[in-house]
Amino acid sequence: MPPRGLAVIALLAVTATHTSIEAQVPSAPRFDRDVRPILAAKCFACHGPDAGHRKADLRLDVRAEAIVAGAFVPGDAEASELVRRIEHQDAKERMPPVRSGHVLNSAERATLRQWIANGADYEAHWAFVAPQRPSPPADLPLWLGRNPIDAFVHQGARAHGLEPSPPAPPSTLIRRLSLDLLGLPPTPIEVSAFVADQSPDAYARLLDRLFASPHYGEHMALPWLDAARYADSNGYQHDGDRQAWPWRDWLVRALNANRPLDELVVEMLAGDLLPQPTRDQRVATALQRHHAINNEGGAIPDEVRFHYVVDRVHTFATMFLGLSVGCAQCHDHKYDPITQREYYQLFAFFDNIDEDGTVGPSRRNSYHEFQTSKPTIELADSEQRAALDTARAAAKAAAEAYRAVDAAVGRAEAVWLRGVDDAALARLPEPIAAAVRKQRGTPLTDAEQRRLRSYYATVVATNAAWASAQRVVHRAEAALADLHERVPVLMVMQERTERRPTHLRLRGAYDQPTGEPLTPGVPAVLGALPSDATRDRLGLARWLVSPHHPLFARVFVNRTWQAFFGRGLVATPEDFGATGERASHPELLDWLAVELIDSGYDVQHLQRLIVNSATYRQSAVCPPAQSQADPHAVWLARSPRYRLSSFALRDQALAVAGLLDHRLFGPPAYPYHPPGLWLDVSFDVFAYPDGRPGEQHRRSLYTFWRRTVAPPTMFDAANRQTCVVRPSHTNTPLHALVLLNDPTYVEAARVLAQRVLSAAAETDARLRCMFEQATARAPSGAELAVLRAALQRECDRFARDPQAAQQLVSVGVHPVAADLDRGQLAAWTAVAQLVLNLDEVLCRP
Repeated sequence: MPPRGLAVIALLAVTATHTSIEAQVPSAPRFDRDVRPILAAKCFACHGPDAGHRKADLRLDVRAEAIVAGAFVPGDAEASELVRRIEHQDAKERMPPVRSGHVLNSAERATLRQWIANGADYEAHWAFVAPQRPSPPADLPLWLGRNPIDAFVHQGARAHGLEPSPPAPPSTLIRRLSLDLLGLPPTPIEVSAFVADQSPDAYARLLDRLFASPHYGEHMALPWLDAARYADSNGYQHDGDRQAWPWRDWLVRALNANRPLDELVVEMLAGDLLPQPTRDQRVATALQRHHAINNEGGAIPDEVRFHYVVDRVHTFATMFLGLSVGCAQCHDHKYDPITQREYYQLFAFFDNIDEDGTVGPSRRNSYHEFQTSKPTIELADSEQRAALDTARAAAKAAAEAYRAVDAAVGRAEAVWLRGVDDAALARLPEPIAAAVRKQRGTPLTDAEQRRLRSYYATVVATNAAWASAQRVVHRAEAALADLHERVPVLMVMQERTERRPTHLRLRGAYDQPTGEPLTPGVPAVLGALPSDATRDRLGLARWLVSPHHPLFARVFVNRTWQAFFGRGLVATPEDFGATGERASHPELLDWLAVELIDSGYDVQHLQRLIVNSATYRQSAVCPPAQSQADPHAVWLARSPRYRLSSFALRDQALAVAGLLDHRLFGPPAYPYHPPGLWLDVSFDVFAYPDGRPGEQHRRSLYTFWRRTVAPPTMFDAANRQTCVVRPSHTNTPLHALVLLNDPTYVEAARVLAQRVLSAAAETDARLRCMFEQATARAPSGAELAVLRAALQRECDRFARDPQAAQQLVSVGVHPVAADLDRGQLAAWTAVAQLVLNLDEVLCRP
């Protein structure tokens, strides 16, 4: 298959629209697979779990109640009221009602009829039953037999008339792996070495190197940040800054260390409740404090605190259960068996930290003012701790020296006070005279005592030593306070000593508690808490990561699969419930979930299984017939191809140009930003701190994230306002405008041009070098001809317009080599822009 042509620039990519999986209904419909999705989508809103909104006292999600209500007669479709109503010719009698907006098509009506005729058997929803390890299909072609993943995938593809694609070439594989595991492209040297390595363990050694890279944790942290609604500001209209980055750094370190997933999740949910929790375990709990903070005038603290807890509940459910529980805040869930009472029992786990809905005092560093809401933890690093120890010692010594001087002054002051008669009293300033009179019969306040002592020491006794000692104390205290201001303060979880009572809220209103206080608990459909479990977040966390939990391992496996294929085995990672999509490969999902549990929640073990599979290693080339049969690569007869994330696109451009700053960790960075954008959206409150040296080229992970105006180059990222677990793959023309005009990308193209101009003397050699840097392969003869022609056009253009050439090469802070002709550099910069905007470069290969 010839390489893709250079004429396609930034505008074509595989879309990632998540459509439902269409399949013919089998002759014997099953309730969970075929019937429940119909009832959930068309009937449960009025005849489902929510008793408060149930119509005609008919419940279709429970078999016994449906039979008692006369909805159907098992085995007799003709005698069943449900069949009569869904097939009724009179629109007023037909179900669902016209006003509901739902319509059953002929296939759905036929499915319901056949199911009732076959006995109307019910099954538990697949996601609420703990996964069991299925046996992989045995009839697998030998060349696909890398691991059980291929057996399950091949079975599904073959059922849809599809055959696997051949393996991708080595240059494609190393680029795919590097982008998927590190979020960075491989260097030409790395590509050449891998392509030339014919040893049987070449692929395994490549994986070892990538998994060991410190950049692995940086890339793998990104989906966690979206799910955690991580941001560097508080949100709402004021949107003041916060210090959240220590949690981000903790996460990157934990992922690099391949800490067991269950340990990480327990620490994120309840690290503060572990025996003698470490500082890192307390830091981990900041996951639950990444919600927005309301500091607006007129905000009601009780209401604000209530919404913080609601946010934690919804984040927990979406992130770890793959369920939407939000509607149970106000009433029983309409589609899934979660009652409002169970919602507030879950709420009770997160309702017991020492917060009151207010914002604490602000702190400042060199650039910003930070605001937090208690509880918090100070996180001084080793250098800061040493500086603080020194400053504390200096402040203590200054205070002791001052106390010695002040004691002597105090004794002299007492003698003076005894000698102040009425005549002398009349010559004193009135506040001092008042203090002298008062102290004769009544103790002075601290402020009065300080005022009197200062007057005596500086005016009466003119004691220079006392004034000097006081100044030393003030300077030492100010220095210590300044150091404290520079220490990051992170919002964390910390239990109250006395449990806060939690009540069910009428219609979900914060100020409408009803009934007796609720004991913390979990939805019964997911299995009860063990009898010996503590009724706190630690008990909840251990229940969640139990090997018997029906959802946790499946949900994480699904998001891991999504990270490598662009789409989860369940295309609705936020909803494993009745209205979510069924798994495309349910047996594979369960096999991987059990494998993850049995591995001791070893995340890299799971990821290695995936990337070692023949399924992952397939070519992404899509023949027309396969594209028509499976346009979204659901059945994985080819490797899915989709647009890289905006994080990866920016990091890739910087890496290819040689500009990427590989430093790890630390406070957020402030790369190039449209002038005045923050001021425009913040009523002139926030000015973007331009010009901070060394920050323009840091990895995108470290970019400052303001909730009210996210980084404008991160065009497909989650908004970080709520928990988001499904990535957005999109290729709108607006992206091309960013990729062709934003200073980051223009500077990257210019520096890439400078690199190739210094790397070779001959034009074709320079063009090959540029192309290989960006695509990880050599250009064909035809592509080289296109590049030559493009270069000549740009040389002619900038020769006619030297001012435009100078303007183009002046973008960015990276210096321009003094000996380079500006017109030539501009022409090569334009060609570099073309190469960096190739569809092949912008998409996962």
